[in-house]
Amino acid sequence: MQNNFTKQAKTIWDSLPEDFQEKVLKSVFCVKCRTAVEIVEYAGVVEDGLLVLDGNCKTCGQAVTRVLD
Repeated sequence: MQNNFTKQAKTIWDSLPEDFQEKVLKSVFCVKCRTAVEIVEYAGVVEDGLLVLDGNCKTCGQAVTRVLD
């Protein structure tokens, strides 16, 4: 499911419990749907020490981002 993670981002993501990962992936805000949606086709990077997931809304395809601190 996950692809295009930087090495540092993958290390952080893999350290999170699987049930938490699932909750994160299913609770990303979409500005077009105006609600929490599931993120698909996502990639991960680390910016300013934070894990950032960029992908698309499963419902409408809008670009979405989730930042984990």
